[in-house]
Amino acid sequence: MKFIYLLWKTGALPDKKVQWLEFLTNTVLEFIDKQGGVHNEEELKKVGPDFVQMWLIAIQESNKSEIELLEEKAEEILTKPYWNVFKDHIKKVIEKKKVTLGVLS
Repeated sequence: MKFIYLLWKTGALPDKKVQWLEFLTNTVLEFIDKQGGVHNEEELKKVGPDFVQMWLIAIQESNKSEIELLEEKAEEILTKPYWNVFKDHIKKVIEKKKVTLGVLS
């Protein structure tokens, strides 16, 4: 999470920032899948909060171009059915951030 926070504070290009978040997200999801996936609510509660926090930091620190890229990536990356609850939350936070940035949907 600290890496994402520091990355978003740098002068890196928006697409590079989002590529790093995508890489870390895919790494986490791949690890979870190799462990057999998420089978119940308890397992989801154990892995979800840190995962979502990583995205929330990126969203909160994003500008207009970054938030649009994050919105795209959330749809592409979070495809497993057990991530729907988190994807829905992430999408809501993205929408709120878009409103504060004056980005029309």
